[in-house]
Amino acid sequence: EGRQHMGLLSKNSALFHSMSVGENVAFPLRRHTKLSAGEIRERARKKLADVGLEAAYDKMPADLSGGMKKRAGLARAMALDPKILLVDEPSAGLDPITAAEIDDLLLATKRAGTTLVVVTHNIPSARVIGDDFAMLHEGRMLAHGTLAELDASDEPLVQTFMRSQGGG
Repeated sequence: EGRQHMGLLSKNSALFHSMSVGENVAFPLRRHTKLSAGEIRERARKKLADVGLEAAYDKMPADLSGGMKKRAGLARAMALDPKILLVDEPSAGLDPITAAEIDDLLLATKRAGTTLVVVTHNIPSARVIGDDFAMLHEGRMLAHGTLAELDASDEPLVQTFMRSQGGG
């Protein structure tokens, strides 16, 4: 199924609150693989270690900070090693330092060969993560291209947006 080749990191991390962090990461593995319970646990621990949460396996999502929840959501989204990762507002609700850490994790994911499709209002973050950009406004594509092409746009709204220093 095509969805098994895609991961999703939503704005609020979408963790199951009734499951531990480790069980959240293991969930797609249980659902979509034939791995043994031990292999699933090991892979979930590895994915959590990849995002710096190796000690959070048995914690509940309510016990995590916003940045830790985002990291746990990324670990779960990457559990099946998807080719494409859809990311919705990765820095929403995060302080600038934590947002930069999430950007670094997304860059590492991209460098490891996963294609990222990121929706964000955070232009500084987009400048770090992105290669190809599209700006949507009122249901239509206002601009599309490289960072240099959008920076050079004659469209006033694109100019204003691309100069934005605000976060998501």
